[in-house]
Amino acid sequence: DANVWTVKGMNGDSIWAREADEKGNHAWHGIDYSTISDTSLVSPEVVVGDTESLVLTFKHRHSFEASDDPSNPGSTEMWDGGVIEVSSDGGATWQDVSMFGDPGYGGTIGNQASNPLSNRDAFTDKNESWPGMEPVTVDLGKGLAGKTIQIRFRIGSDEAASEYGWEIDDVGFTGIVGTPFPAIAPDAQSCNPVTDHAPIANAGP
Repeated sequence: DANVWTVKGMNGDSIWAREADEKGNHAWHGIDYSTISDTSLVSPEVVVGDTESLVLTFKHRHSFEASDDPSNPGSTEMWDGGVIEVSSDGGATWQDVSMFGDPGYGGTIGNQASNPLSNRDAFTDKNESWPGMEPVTVDLGKGLAGKTIQIRFRIGSDEAASEYGWEIDDVGFTGIVGTPFPAIAPDAQSCNPVTDHAPIANAGP
C-alpha cells in the first residue's frame, strides 16, 4: 500500500490510478483522456551514483489514439501518446530521456493535433505485443552522475476520442545511491504462542 509516486497535471487524479489485477499485483494506469490533457506520474527523488551508468527499467503496454492517414495511404496519424522525461532541478525543468538514452519510442505525435506533446517522438498507437506487457531498458549513461533526479511518465491527449492509455509496472533503477522506493520486508516481530495471547479453552467434562 505504500506509494511514493506523485500525480501531476489538471485532471491527473481522473487519468492516473494504481490498479490491482486478480493476483493482487499493482500497476500504474494512465488513461488516454477524451479531451486535451497533460498529466504525469512523477517519481521520488533519486540520487545518481558517480561510477555506474544510470539505467531505468520497467514493463509497460499502451494503446493511444491513432487513425489511418487519408492523405497518405498506408500510414497512421498519431493523435495521443506518452513520453518519459527527467529533471535534475527539483521538477523546475524537464528533458526527454532520449537526450541521454534510447527509450524506444514508436512514433511522432502529429502537429495537427492540439495535443501538448505535438511534434514529439513518443510511445504511440499500440505496443507490438499489445495487449501483452513488454520490458523496456533505457541506459542513460553517466551524464547525470552525482545529481539528484526525478523521472516522470507523461501523457498528452488531444480534444477527441479516448483509448486504453498506458500501463506501467516494475519500475527500477540501477546506478543509484540509496533506496528511494519501499520494499516488502518480513515482520520484525515473532509470536510466542505460549505467552503472546495464547488461546484459552475449556472443553468441559
